[in-house]
Amino acid sequence: MKITNDAPQTAPVQQVNQPTATAPARKKPHTGKPAGDTVEISGQVDAEVQARQAEQAQRVAAIKEQVKAGNYEVDSRKVAEKMLARSNEK
Repeated sequence: MKITNDAPQTAPVQQVNQPTATAPARKKPHTGKPAGDTVEISGQVDAEVQARQAEQAQRVAAIKEQVKAGNYEVDSRKVAEKMLARSNEK
């Protein structure tokens, strides 16, 4: 996911009317939300994230069972290939 600020650039707004001493300045009501940019994740993305987390939990559980049973084997070639691939990414 990539988030960009595609808002058009505008010139600064100049204040036209100065508040008078008799008129108190208005404050924006507090909405409880932080000011600035926000990101909302759709329900579909949330469901996909939860599905991936469930799959990962299943893989971890399977590996733990193999380790507990004493038959977990590490493929050193795959480990080396992934290490090299990650070192080349930088």
